[in-house]
Amino acid sequence: MKRVLIFAVAAGLSGLAGAPSGRGNSIGITMVEIPAGKFEMGVDSVPLPAALLKGPNGVIYDRPSDAGDYDETPVHSVTISHAFAMSATEVTIEQFQKLRPDYRGNPHFAPYASGVSWNDAVEFCRWLTAKEGKTYRLLTEAEWEYAARAGTRTPFSSGAQPPAPETANAWGLKNMHTGVAEWVLDWHGMYSGRAQTDPVGPAAGIARVVRGGGLDYKSSKTDGGKFLPAEMPYYARSANRASMAPGFASLEHGIGFRVVQAE
Repeated sequence: MKRVLIFAVAAGLSGLAGAPSGRGNSIGITMVEIPAGKFEMGVDSVPLPAALLKGPNGVIYDRPSDAGDYDETPVHSVTISHAFAMSATEVTIEQFQKLRPDYRGNPHFAPYASGVSWNDAVEFCRWLTAKEGKTYRLLTEAEWEYAARAGTRTPFSSGAQPPAPETANAWGLKNMHTGVAEWVLDWHGMYSGRAQTDPVGPAAGIARVVRGGGLDYKSSKTDGGKFLPAEMPYYARSANRASMAPGFASLEHGIGFRVVQAE
């Protein structure tokens, strides 16, 4: 099954009155209620502005297509049949330290945990499930895109340009397009194009999906050859996909995660 869970509410996401209310758990994670619905998953319907193809110093290190990447097509209909509670932000360093007291994180990505493996993120979810007496897990890839879009089909929930850091989207979620990249549940695989309901990705694979940011490093031509993360806005679009082996962990690459409270 494909990772195809990003959905636009069946009754019309544009009709929602403001962001859903949030609630906290015992370690301070604010959970936001996300409604069930239906959406079109995959490359955006709005062309990408040229500014999205530039790196952090205005340099075009490579030139992605203005129509998205090969693994963002075909666009397909996805139904999310259940509402779920999702953390408003990525898990923070302080929250991850409840599981790993010796964890320090990368100051560049503070206050959010980074440099953790997919296995670490799953372990945190299991620990939190036992602590709270409720099931916590990683988002599916479809749930992540659905929540990031919050009813939109533009490159970002904010339109053609990324939002400012810590700016909530229409559903009350922050940093879906900024901050650390995020592990999700699914193995990486190509989309099939058929309509799906609550997909969870391929049954097996070699890399788990990472959403919300690029992972490659590029040599800066304006900063003494220093290697910089691929911070072009292009790689932070709602539809953009990355992947990495589940055991991979590196503070330099800055992969974190957020959680869902749902079966």
